[in-house]
Amino acid sequence: MDKSQTIRNWYDRVWEQQDFAAIDEIMVSDTQASGLGELPRVGPVEFRAFAEALLVHISNLKITIESEMEKGDWLHQLIRVNAKNCKTDADIEFVVHVLVKVVDGRILEAHNMIDSISLFEQLGFLPGHTMGTCLSGQVVA
Repeated sequence: MDKSQTIRNWYDRVWEQQDFAAIDEIMVSDTQASGLGELPRVGPVEFRAFAEALLVHISNLKITIESEMEKGDWLHQLIRVNAKNCKTDADIEFVVHVLVKVVDGRILEAHNMIDSISLFEQLGFLPGHTMGTCLSGQVVA
């Protein structure tokens, strides 16, 4: 399985189907992932906790790969996530950049950049226009 197919399988199984057993199948046990919360790096156990916590708030995920580049063992993708807000059933959309090292169909390392502000605004956890408010020097209350 090539890198792109491996990661598409990851999105389908872990995120769209919520098949958390796929985490241990696709990530090697000492995989380190960054960009997923307060810890600088997380392994498969912490990743599962992150995924479960996020999926309490969003459902019906559909992940679209907008662009991708591959170099050696590394794959970079810009993805668009369409989902539902579990509390309001409203449509939500946000983007994620992922950089993953994939060898023999397994994830060895991952770096994530999630548009968290947009996600949390749409979930109602941050006020609208949070970025603009912060850029103006105001404190978000």
